Amino acid sequence: MIDKSEGTSSESDPEEDSETAAGEFDADDLEQSQLEARLMAKHIKDMVEERRGVYNPKIKTSKPVNYRDIVILLRSMTWAPQIMEEFKQQGIPIYANLSTGYFQATEVAIMISLLKVIDNPYQDIPLAAVLRSPIVGLDEQELAIIRVSQKWGSFYEALTAFCLQKPLPENEGLHEKTSRFFKSLKSWRTSARQGSVSDLIWQLYRETRFFDFAGGMPGGKQRQANLRALYDRARQYEATSFRGLFRFLRFIERMRERGDDLGAARALGEQEDVVRIMTIHSSKGLEFPVVFVAGLARNFNTMDLKKFYMLDKEFGFAAKYINPEKRISYPSLPQLAFKRKHKMEMLAEEMRVLYVALTRAKEKLYLIGSVKDAEKTISKWQDEASILTGCWMNIYGRQLRAISTGLAPR
Repeated sequence: MIDKSEGTSSESDPEEDSETAAGEFDADDLEQSQLEARLMAKHIKDMVEERRGVYNPKIKTSKPVNYRDIVILLRSMTWAPQIMEEFKQQGIPIYANLSTGYFQATEVAIMISLLKVIDNPYQDIPLAAVLRSPIVGLDEQELAIIRVSQKWGSFYEALTAFCLQKPLPENEGLHEKTSRFFKSLKSWRTSARQGSVSDLIWQLYRETRFFDFAGGMPGGKQRQANLRALYDRARQYEATSFRGLFRFLRFIERMRERGDDLGAARALGEQEDVVRIMTIHSSKGLEFPVVFVAGLARNFNTMDLKKFYMLDKEFGFAAKYINPEKRISYPSLPQLAFKRKHKMEMLAEEMRVLYVALTRAKEKLYLIGSVKDAEKTISKWQDEASILTGCWMNIYGRQLRAISTGLAPR
Protein backbone atom coordinates (compact mmCIF):
# COMPACT_ATOMS: atom_id res chain seq x y z
CA MET A 1 0.00 0.00 0.00
CA ILE A 2 1.28 3.48 -0.90
CA ASP A 3 0.76 6.35 1.54
CA LYS A 4 0.68 9.46 -0.66
CA SER A 5 0.64 11.83 2.32
CA GLU A 6 4.10 10.72 3.42
CA GLY A 7 5.55 9.66 0.09
CA THR A 8 6.42 6.24 1.50
CA SER A 9 5.12 2.79 0.72
CA SER A 10 4.45 -0.36 2.67
CA GLU A 11 3.06 -3.73 1.66
CA SER A 12 -0.49 -4.55 2.66
CA ASP A 13 -3.68 -6.11 1.32
CA PRO A 14 -5.97 -3.15 0.65
CA GLU A 15 -9.66 -3.50 -0.14
CA GLU A 16 -11.72 -1.29 -2.40
CA ASP A 17 -14.40 0.32 -0.26
CA SER A 18 -15.17 3.60 -1.92
CA GLU A 19 -18.66 4.04 -3.31
CA THR A 20 -18.35 7.52 -4.75
CA ALA A 21 -18.35 8.38 -8.41
CA ALA A 22 -15.13 8.16 -10.36
CA GLY A 23 -14.22 11.33 -12.21
CA GLU A 24 -12.14 11.82 -15.29
CA PHE A 25 -8.51 10.82 -15.43
CA ASP A 26 -6.93 13.75 -13.57
CA ALA A 27 -3.68 14.74 -11.85
CA ASP A 28 -4.46 12.64 -8.79
CA ASP A 29 -4.99 9.57 -10.94
CA LEU A 30 -1.73 10.30 -12.76
CA GLU A 31 0.15 10.54 -9.47
CA GLN A 32 -1.41 7.30 -8.22
CA SER A 33 -0.59 5.42 -11.43
CA GLN A 34 3.04 6.59 -11.35
CA LEU A 35 3.52 5.73 -7.68
CA GLU A 36 1.98 2.29 -8.07
CA ALA A 37 3.95 1.65 -11.26
CA ARG A 38 7.22 2.51 -9.49
CA LEU A 39 6.40 0.21 -6.60
CA MET A 40 5.54 -2.65 -8.95
CA ALA A 41 8.67 -2.02 -11.03
CA LYS A 42 10.83 -2.16 -7.89
CA HIS A 43 9.35 -5.49 -6.80
CA ILE A 44 9.65 -6.96 -10.29
CA LYS A 45 13.27 -5.89 -10.70
CA ASP A 46 14.11 -7.36 -7.28
CA MET A 47 12.43 -10.64 -8.17
CA VAL A 48 14.24 -10.99 -11.50
CA GLU A 49 17.64 -9.85 -10.22
CA GLU A 50 17.46 -12.14 -7.19
CA ARG A 51 16.29 -15.01 -9.45
CA ARG A 52 13.45 -15.92 -7.14
CA GLY A 53 11.99 -19.29 -7.95
CA VAL A 54 8.58 -20.15 -9.36
CA TYR A 55 7.31 -23.68 -9.86
CA ASN A 56 7.41 -25.08 -13.39
CA PRO A 57 4.83 -27.89 -13.74
CA LYS A 58 6.45 -29.17 -16.95
CA ILE A 59 9.75 -30.09 -15.30
CA LYS A 60 8.15 -30.40 -11.85
CA THR A 61 10.72 -28.19 -10.17
CA SER A 62 11.37 -24.50 -9.48
CA LYS A 63 12.97 -22.16 -12.01
CA PRO A 64 14.09 -18.51 -11.81
CA VAL A 65 11.22 -16.10 -12.38
CA ASN A 66 11.08 -14.44 -15.82
CA TYR A 67 9.21 -11.36 -16.95
CA ARG A 68 6.69 -13.56 -18.79
CA ASP A 69 5.67 -15.12 -15.47
CA ILE A 70 4.40 -11.74 -14.21
CA VAL A 71 1.04 -10.16 -15.01
CA ILE A 72 -0.47 -6.83 -13.93
CA LEU A 73 -4.26 -6.84 -13.66
CA LEU A 74 -6.32 -3.64 -13.92
CA ARG A 75 -10.07 -3.01 -13.66
CA SER A 76 -9.77 -1.06 -16.92
CA MET A 77 -6.88 -0.04 -19.16
CA THR A 78 -7.05 3.66 -18.19
CA TRP A 79 -3.76 3.50 -16.31
CA ALA A 80 -1.98 1.20 -18.77
CA PRO A 81 -0.13 3.89 -20.83
CA GLN A 82 1.24 5.55 -17.67
CA ILE A 83 2.33 2.22 -16.20
CA MET A 84 3.99 1.24 -19.47
CA GLU A 85 5.87 4.55 -19.64
CA GLU A 86 7.16 4.12 -16.09
CA PHE A 87 8.25 0.55 -16.78
CA LYS A 88 10.11 1.69 -19.89
CA GLN A 89 11.96 4.24 -17.78
CA GLN A 90 12.92 1.39 -15.42
CA GLY A 91 14.12 -0.77 -18.33
CA ILE A 92 11.46 -3.47 -17.84
CA PRO A 93 9.94 -4.94 -21.05
CA ILE A 94 6.16 -4.67 -20.92
CA TYR A 95 3.26 -5.45 -23.22
CA ALA A 96 -0.38 -4.37 -23.32
CA ASN A 97 -2.94 -4.68 -26.07
CA LEU A 98 -3.93 -1.01 -26.28
CA SER A 99 -6.34 0.56 -28.73
CA THR A 100 -5.30 4.11 -27.72
CA GLY A 101 -2.21 6.00 -26.63
CA TYR A 102 -0.34 6.31 -29.91
CA PHE A 103 -0.54 10.09 -30.30
CA GLN A 104 0.33 10.57 -26.60
CA ALA A 105 3.66 8.77 -27.02
CA THR A 106 6.47 11.29 -26.47
CA GLU A 107 8.42 10.41 -29.61
CA VAL A 108 5.31 10.62 -31.83
CA ALA A 109 4.25 13.95 -30.29
CA ILE A 110 7.70 15.42 -30.98
CA MET A 111 7.68 14.33 -34.62
CA ILE A 112 4.15 15.63 -35.20
CA SER A 113 5.20 18.97 -33.67
CA LEU A 114 8.17 19.07 -36.06
CA LEU A 115 5.88 18.35 -39.02
CA LYS A 116 3.57 21.17 -37.87
CA VAL A 117 6.52 23.57 -37.72
CA ILE A 118 7.62 22.54 -41.21
CA ASP A 119 4.11 23.12 -42.50
CA ASN A 120 3.72 26.47 -40.69
CA PRO A 121 6.60 27.74 -38.51
CA TYR A 122 4.43 30.55 -37.08
CA GLN A 123 2.93 28.14 -34.52
CA ASP A 124 4.50 28.96 -31.18
CA ILE A 125 3.61 25.83 -29.20
CA PRO A 126 4.86 23.22 -31.71
CA LEU A 127 7.98 25.32 -32.34
CA ALA A 128 8.74 25.58 -28.62
CA ALA A 129 8.17 21.82 -28.27
CA VAL A 130 10.68 21.06 -31.02
CA LEU A 131 13.26 23.51 -29.63
CA ARG A 132 12.94 21.90 -26.18
CA SER A 133 13.10 18.37 -27.60
CA PRO A 134 16.33 16.37 -28.13
CA ILE A 135 16.23 17.44 -31.80
CA VAL A 136 17.51 20.91 -30.82
CA GLY A 137 18.03 20.54 -27.09
CA LEU A 138 17.34 24.03 -25.72
CA ASP A 139 16.34 24.72 -22.13
CA GLU A 140 13.95 27.33 -20.69
CA GLN A 141 16.69 29.90 -20.18
CA GLU A 142 17.81 29.65 -23.80
CA LEU A 143 14.21 29.99 -25.01
CA ALA A 144 13.91 33.16 -22.93
CA ILE A 145 17.09 34.57 -24.51
CA ILE A 146 15.62 33.99 -27.98
CA ARG A 147 12.34 35.63 -26.99
CA VAL A 148 14.15 38.71 -25.61
CA SER A 149 15.95 39.20 -28.91
CA GLN A 150 12.62 40.31 -30.40
CA LYS A 151 9.79 40.85 -27.94
CA TRP A 152 7.03 41.39 -30.48
CA GLY A 153 5.63 39.01 -33.07
CA SER A 154 5.64 35.22 -33.10
CA PHE A 155 8.37 33.07 -31.62
CA TYR A 156 9.52 32.12 -35.13
CA GLU A 157 10.13 35.79 -35.88
CA ALA A 158 12.17 36.07 -32.69
CA LEU A 159 14.11 32.93 -33.69
CA THR A 160 14.76 34.39 -37.14
CA ALA A 161 16.00 37.67 -35.66
CA PHE A 162 18.25 35.84 -33.21
CA CYS A 163 19.81 33.68 -35.93
CA LEU A 164 20.46 36.65 -38.24
CA GLN A 165 22.06 38.93 -35.65
CA LYS A 166 25.62 38.69 -34.34
CA PRO A 167 25.54 36.78 -31.05
CA LEU A 168 27.06 37.87 -27.76
CA PRO A 169 30.09 35.84 -26.66
CA GLU A 170 28.10 34.02 -23.97
CA ASN A 171 25.40 33.07 -26.50
CA GLU A 172 27.63 31.62 -29.23
CA GLY A 173 26.74 28.01 -28.40
CA LEU A 174 23.03 28.81 -28.46
CA HIS A 175 23.43 30.72 -31.72
CA GLU A 176 25.18 27.75 -33.32
CA LYS A 177 22.42 25.31 -32.34
CA THR A 178 19.58 27.57 -33.46
CA SER A 179 21.31 28.52 -36.73
CA ARG A 180 21.81 24.86 -37.58
CA PHE A 181 18.14 24.15 -36.92
CA PHE A 182 17.03 27.28 -38.80
CA LYS A 183 19.01 26.21 -41.87
CA SER A 184 17.66 22.65 -41.69
CA LEU A 185 14.11 23.94 -41.33
CA LYS A 186 14.37 25.83 -44.61
CA SER A 187 15.62 22.68 -46.34
CA TRP A 188 12.81 20.56 -44.85
CA ARG A 189 10.16 23.06 -45.92
CA THR A 190 11.46 22.81 -49.48
CA SER A 191 11.36 19.01 -49.32
CA ALA A 192 7.79 19.13 -48.00
CA ARG A 193 6.67 21.13 -51.03
CA GLN A 194 8.45 18.92 -53.55
CA GLY A 195 8.18 15.39 -52.18
CA SER A 196 5.89 13.01 -50.33
CA VAL A 197 5.14 13.12 -46.63
CA SER A 198 6.57 9.65 -46.03
CA ASP A 199 9.86 10.60 -47.70
CA LEU A 200 9.97 13.77 -45.60
CA ILE A 201 9.43 11.80 -42.38
CA TRP A 202 12.22 9.37 -43.18
CA GLN A 203 14.48 12.31 -44.12
CA LEU A 204 13.77 13.83 -40.70
CA TYR A 205 14.63 10.55 -38.97
CA ARG A 206 17.91 10.38 -40.88
CA GLU A 207 19.04 13.99 -40.58
CA THR A 208 17.99 14.63 -36.97
CA ARG A 209 19.05 11.13 -35.86
CA PHE A 210 15.98 11.17 -33.67
CA PHE A 211 15.10 7.61 -34.69
CA ASP A 212 18.47 6.38 -33.33
CA PHE A 213 18.10 8.57 -30.25
CA ALA A 214 14.67 7.09 -29.49
CA GLY A 215 16.15 3.61 -29.82
CA GLY A 216 18.67 4.41 -27.09
CA MET A 217 16.00 5.58 -24.64
CA PRO A 218 14.29 3.26 -22.13
CA GLY A 219 11.78 1.21 -24.10
CA GLY A 220 13.66 2.09 -27.27
CA LYS A 221 12.34 -0.85 -29.27
CA GLN A 222 8.76 0.28 -28.71
CA ARG A 223 9.60 3.94 -29.44
CA GLN A 224 11.23 3.04 -32.75
CA ALA A 225 8.22 0.89 -33.63
CA ASN A 226 5.97 3.91 -33.01
CA LEU A 227 8.14 6.08 -35.27
CA ARG A 228 8.13 3.45 -38.01
CA ALA A 229 4.36 3.27 -37.68
CA LEU A 230 4.12 7.03 -38.31
CA TYR A 231 6.11 6.58 -41.52
CA ASP A 232 3.93 3.60 -42.57
CA ARG A 233 0.71 5.52 -41.88
CA ALA A 234 1.93 8.44 -43.96
CA ARG A 235 2.54 6.04 -46.85
CA GLN A 236 -0.91 4.51 -46.41
CA TYR A 237 -2.48 7.98 -46.36
CA GLU A 238 -0.75 8.95 -49.60
CA ALA A 239 -1.90 5.72 -51.24
CA THR A 240 -5.32 7.40 -51.34
CA SER A 241 -6.16 10.42 -53.46
CA PHE A 242 -4.93 12.84 -50.78
CA ARG A 243 -1.49 14.40 -50.86
CA GLY A 244 0.54 16.98 -48.99
CA LEU A 245 1.79 17.64 -45.47
CA PHE A 246 -1.03 20.05 -44.57
CA ARG A 247 -3.74 17.53 -45.44
CA PHE A 248 -1.94 14.76 -43.54
CA LEU A 249 -1.70 16.92 -40.41
CA ARG A 250 -5.32 17.99 -40.79
CA PHE A 251 -6.32 14.33 -41.05
CA ILE A 252 -4.56 13.58 -37.73
CA GLU A 253 -6.10 16.68 -36.15
CA ARG A 254 -9.64 15.70 -37.12
CA MET A 255 -9.04 12.19 -35.84
CA ARG A 256 -7.96 13.52 -32.43
CA GLU A 257 -10.85 16.00 -32.30
CA ARG A 258 -13.27 13.09 -32.71
CA GLY A 259 -11.57 11.34 -29.82
CA ASP A 260 -10.16 8.65 -32.10
CA ASP A 261 -6.72 7.27 -31.51
CA LEU A 262 -4.46 4.53 -32.76
CA GLY A 263 -3.01 1.71 -30.75
CA ALA A 264 0.70 1.81 -30.04
CA ALA A 265 2.78 -0.09 -32.58
CA ARG A 266 3.55 -3.60 -31.43
CA ALA A 267 7.29 -3.97 -31.01
CA LEU A 268 6.89 -6.77 -28.46
CA GLY A 269 4.58 -9.75 -28.66
CA GLU A 270 2.57 -11.27 -25.86
CA GLN A 271 4.56 -14.51 -26.10
CA GLU A 272 7.94 -12.82 -25.57
CA ASP A 273 9.69 -12.41 -22.22
CA VAL A 274 7.67 -9.37 -21.13
CA VAL A 275 5.49 -8.29 -18.24
CA ARG A 276 1.89 -8.30 -19.43
CA ILE A 277 -0.88 -5.84 -18.57
CA MET A 278 -4.46 -6.98 -18.99
CA THR A 279 -7.90 -6.30 -17.59
CA ILE A 280 -9.34 -8.52 -14.89
CA HIS A 281 -12.16 -9.53 -17.24
CA SER A 282 -9.73 -10.72 -19.93
CA SER A 283 -7.84 -12.81 -17.36
CA LYS A 284 -10.83 -15.05 -16.61
CA GLY A 285 -9.88 -18.71 -16.92
CA LEU A 286 -6.14 -17.95 -16.87
CA GLU A 287 -3.54 -18.39 -14.13
CA PHE A 288 -0.10 -16.85 -13.71
CA PRO A 289 2.80 -17.49 -11.32
CA VAL A 290 3.00 -13.85 -10.14
CA VAL A 291 0.09 -11.39 -10.23
CA PHE A 292 -0.03 -7.68 -9.34
CA VAL A 293 -3.53 -6.26 -8.91
CA ALA A 294 -3.16 -2.47 -9.20
CA GLY A 295 -5.51 0.46 -8.70
CA LEU A 296 -7.40 -1.05 -5.78
CA ALA A 297 -7.87 2.36 -4.14
CA ARG A 298 -9.62 3.86 -7.16
CA ASN A 299 -13.22 4.90 -6.67
CA PHE A 300 -16.02 2.93 -8.24
CA ASN A 301 -17.66 4.55 -11.25
CA THR A 302 -21.13 5.43 -9.98
CA MET A 303 -22.02 8.01 -12.62
CA ASP A 304 -24.99 5.89 -13.73
CA LEU A 305 -26.51 6.37 -10.27
CA LYS A 306 -26.52 10.16 -10.71
CA LYS A 307 -28.49 10.37 -13.93
CA PHE A 308 -31.69 12.42 -14.09
CA TYR A 309 -33.64 9.27 -14.98
CA MET A 310 -32.97 5.57 -14.44
CA LEU A 311 -34.13 2.41 -16.21
CA ASP A 312 -34.55 -1.06 -14.76
CA LYS A 313 -35.43 -4.20 -16.71
CA GLU A 314 -37.64 -5.40 -13.86
CA PHE A 315 -39.26 -2.23 -12.50
CA GLY A 316 -39.21 0.06 -15.54
CA PHE A 317 -38.60 3.82 -15.47
CA ALA A 318 -37.90 6.30 -12.65
CA ALA A 319 -37.11 10.01 -12.77
CA LYS A 320 -36.78 12.99 -10.47
CA TYR A 321 -39.93 14.71 -9.22
CA ILE A 322 -40.33 18.16 -10.74
CA ASN A 323 -42.47 20.90 -9.22
CA PRO A 324 -43.11 23.40 -12.06
CA GLU A 325 -44.65 26.02 -9.79
CA LYS A 326 -41.71 26.19 -7.37
CA ARG A 327 -39.24 25.31 -10.14
CA ILE A 328 -37.47 22.69 -8.09
CA SER A 329 -36.68 19.02 -8.59
CA TYR A 330 -35.64 16.32 -6.18
CA PRO A 331 -35.29 12.52 -6.23
CA SER A 332 -38.55 10.61 -6.24
CA LEU A 333 -39.15 7.49 -4.15
CA PRO A 334 -38.96 5.17 -7.21
CA GLN A 335 -35.66 6.78 -8.21
CA LEU A 336 -34.24 6.30 -4.70
CA ALA A 337 -35.33 2.65 -4.82
CA PHE A 338 -33.76 2.19 -8.27
CA LYS A 339 -30.57 3.84 -7.06
CA ARG A 340 -30.29 1.52 -4.07
CA LYS A 341 -30.99 -1.55 -6.20
CA HIS A 342 -28.46 -0.58 -8.88
CA LYS A 343 -25.88 0.27 -6.23
CA MET A 344 -26.17 -3.16 -4.66
CA GLU A 345 -25.94 -4.79 -8.09
CA MET A 346 -22.84 -2.74 -8.90
CA LEU A 347 -21.15 -3.68 -5.61
CA ALA A 348 -21.98 -7.34 -6.21
CA GLU A 349 -20.41 -7.17 -9.67
CA GLU A 350 -17.30 -5.45 -8.29
CA MET A 351 -16.98 -8.18 -5.66
CA ARG A 352 -17.17 -10.83 -8.38
CA VAL A 353 -14.49 -9.01 -10.37
CA LEU A 354 -12.29 -8.77 -7.27
CA TYR A 355 -12.72 -12.51 -6.67
CA VAL A 356 -11.54 -13.20 -10.23
CA ALA A 357 -8.45 -11.02 -9.65
CA LEU A 358 -7.61 -12.71 -6.34
CA THR A 359 -7.77 -16.20 -7.85
CA ARG A 360 -5.49 -15.65 -10.86
CA ALA A 361 -2.17 -16.11 -9.02
CA LYS A 362 -0.55 -19.53 -8.68
CA GLU A 363 2.18 -18.51 -6.22
CA LYS A 364 2.50 -14.76 -5.53
CA LEU A 365 -0.26 -12.18 -5.31
CA TYR A 366 0.45 -8.47 -4.74
CA LEU A 367 -2.42 -6.07 -4.03
CA ILE A 368 -1.48 -2.46 -4.81
CA GLY A 369 -3.39 0.63 -3.68
CA SER A 370 -2.73 4.31 -2.91
CA VAL A 371 -4.27 6.18 0.01
CA LYS A 372 -3.75 9.68 1.37
CA ASP A 373 -3.44 8.69 5.03
CA ALA A 374 -2.42 5.05 5.51
CA GLU A 375 -2.72 5.04 9.31
CA LYS A 376 -6.21 6.52 9.29
CA THR A 377 -7.37 4.26 6.46
CA ILE A 378 -6.04 1.09 8.09
CA SER A 379 -7.71 2.05 11.36
CA LYS A 380 -11.02 2.52 9.51
CA TRP A 381 -10.66 -0.90 7.86
CA GLN A 382 -9.92 -2.53 11.23
CA ASP A 383 -13.02 -0.95 12.81
CA GLU A 384 -15.23 -2.12 9.94
CA ALA A 385 -13.68 -5.60 10.06
CA SER A 386 -14.37 -5.87 13.80
CA ILE A 387 -18.01 -4.83 13.26
CA LEU A 388 -18.45 -7.43 10.52
CA THR A 389 -16.77 -10.09 12.66
CA GLY A 390 -19.10 -9.27 15.56
CA CYS A 391 -22.15 -9.50 13.30
CA TRP A 392 -21.13 -12.90 11.96
CA MET A 393 -20.37 -14.19 15.45
CA ASN A 394 -23.82 -13.10 16.66
CA ILE A 395 -25.51 -14.80 13.72
CA TYR A 396 -23.42 -17.94 14.24
CA GLY A 397 -24.18 -17.95 17.99
CA ARG A 398 -27.93 -17.62 17.47
CA GLN A 399 -27.84 -20.47 14.96
CA LEU A 400 -25.98 -22.71 17.40
CA ARG A 401 -28.48 -21.93 20.19
CA ALA A 402 -31.38 -22.67 17.86
CA ILE A 403 -29.83 -26.01 16.92
CA SER A 404 -29.12 -26.92 20.55
CA THR A 405 -32.76 -26.25 21.56
CA GLY A 406 -34.11 -28.12 18.59
CA LEU A 407 -35.69 -25.04 16.99
CA ALA A 408 -33.62 -25.23 13.81
CA PRO A 409 -32.79 -28.07 11.43
CA ARG A 410 -29.37 -29.58 12.06
